[in-house]
Formats: sequence, structure tokens, C-alpha cells
Amino acid sequence: METGFDLDEENVRIGLLVGRVNQGLRKGEGEFNRFRTKLLPEFDSWNQWERWKDFKNWDLKGITALVLYIFVAIISCQRLYAVVRAPLRDRERKQLTEA
Repeated sequence: METGFDLDEENVRIGLLVGRVNQGLRKGEGEFNRFRTKLLPEFDSWNQWERWKDFKNWDLKGITALVLYIFVAIISCQRLYAVVRAPLRDRERKQLTEA
């Protein structure tokens, strides 16, 4: 019985796809290692407390980082507040629909 599939052609396509995936993984692993060994220690040394506590010597990077940290904190707090308030809001919504 013939199914209409050429398995040899599909095996070649799958082999090419697997090759591209492996190549992408190797490239990603290299980028991750670069981030772990170079960029993360640089950020850690830049982000030490001694640089933050002297306001007079702040550069543009410090101000930008502070604004970014505040923005992330606000968004996180809003999401946490929404999660905490969700059961109460659902209960109020249920009471309104029942009334």
C-alpha cells in the first residue's frame, strides 16, 4: 500500500532541520558562556554599593539603571497587588451577579 510519502526526502529534510537546530544551540551556548564569563562580572563590578552611595559621582548609566530598577519594581508590585486582590474581586463579582 502506498501512502504518498517519500521517506528518503523527509529524512533529508529532518536531517537538515536537526543540523540547523544543533548549530543554533552551539551558537546560543557560546553567547551564554560570553554572558556568564564577561558581561555578568562587568555588571556585578559596576553595580556595587560603593558606586551607588555617592550621589555626586553618578553617571548617566547609574541614573538610567535607577530609573529601570524603579520601573521594574513598580510593575512587579502592580502584578503582585493584582494577584493578591484577584480572589476578593472574583468574590465581589460573583456576589454582584447573584444579586
